[in-house]
Amino acid sequence: MKFPSLPTLAALNALLVAATPPIAYARELLKAGDEICVEGFVMDFFCIERGTLFDNPSVVSLAEPERHSVHCLVDVAPCLASPYEVLYALPEASATP
Repeated sequence: MKFPSLPTLAALNALLVAATPPIAYARELLKAGDEICVEGFVMDFFCIERGTLFDNPSVVSLAEPERHSVHCLVDVAPCLASPYEVLYALPEASATP
């Protein structure tokens, strides 16, 4: 499923921060064996922090996460070694102008 691009990188950055609950809060909500389902685009922190996709450097990482490749996630050593994040579009009412 392709999500529309968000208008600014700031909105996606805010999403990353907002989508990550504090660890203590997450521990209260989740326990071993709980099932979790998330839909979005998987991106490694290496590509997020560099600002462009490793294997497609003309693409701004957080502007077009749907263009991130499986090759980058599983074959590129720095990407494979870094943590991953699931990116998804904010609901329209929550989007930062």
